[in-house]
Amino acid sequence: MEMKRERKIKNGLITGNISRSIWTLAIPMMIGSALQDLFSMVDLYFVGKLGSVEIAALAIAGTVVAILMMVVQGITVGTIALISHFTGDRNYEEADLVLGQTFVLGLIGSFIMYIVAVFLVEPILILLGAEGEVLIYAADYLKVTFGWSIAIFFFEGVNQALRGSGDAQTPLKALIIANILNIILDPLLIMGYGPFPQMGVAGAAIATAITRGIGFIFLFLHLTVGHST
Repeated sequence: MEMKRERKIKNGLITGNISRSIWTLAIPMMIGSALQDLFSMVDLYFVGKLGSVEIAALAIAGTVVAILMMVVQGITVGTIALISHFTGDRNYEEADLVLGQTFVLGLIGSFIMYIVAVFLVEPILILLGAEGEVLIYAADYLKVTFGWSIAIFFFEGVNQALRGSGDAQTPLKALIIANILNIILDPLLIMGYGPFPQMGVAGAAIATAITRGIGFIFLFLHLTVGHST
């Protein structure tokens, strides 16, 4: 999976004004961090139209999802550090190897999350105090999120790999695309507009999984098709 690395590095972190290079990376990453939070805010906005029970379910599910995101970030922090090191040394074969290992870890992590979704979601939520309809809705949300966590692992993995190589613009574009699609899909799947069935809280999770998956496809095509020459 070869990139146009020579040109990218020359225009990125190794040459040019250091202060400008820092801001070139920092500003898109700060905006990207805000866009990550926007997924949850949009979900909360549309789920809030369903009622207080659904809001409570999303809130308690969000506590568990935060743990998933910590696992994802733990893996991808290593990715960005190693990619930065190897691209800085112009050792692109090792950088590609790190990206491949990130995918493997993502597969392993998503498999573990799938097991959690099947067997442990309800006990975890009960431990957190969920009951009745709140338990049902929160479990639906987490089963989708954990069951399709591969989209989160892969999306964040490629995001951080590109940032480590000095490209913070492309991950930002992917997050913008994913958020726009999430804003479109959320009301369709949560509220059930048009031909779409009303899925409620689970619809929010489905929309987020789909849009992160599309974001990953955008980034993957950028790495392969976009940098094949």
